[in-house]
Amino acid sequence: MGAIAAERIFVTWTQQWSIDDYVENYLRTRRLGRGESARAAVFACLARYTGRAPLCKSDLDFFLDANLARR
Repeated sequence: MGAIAAERIFVTWTQQWSIDDYVENYLRTRRLGRGESARAAVFACLARYTGRAPLCKSDLDFFLDANLARR
């Protein structure tokens, strides 16, 4: 996955997750499954994210909620 793979995701002002932890949490909380195809779909959608760093969980959640089904 592009530059976003190296980024940390800010969950709160003091808590950060890796992109892998973020994706696992997103899949679990949205009940989208945990298979490789679900992970690949989220990573493919995130590759199209045009926001700037720092990356915030709420921004990524909004982006994925709005764009994941459109792929």
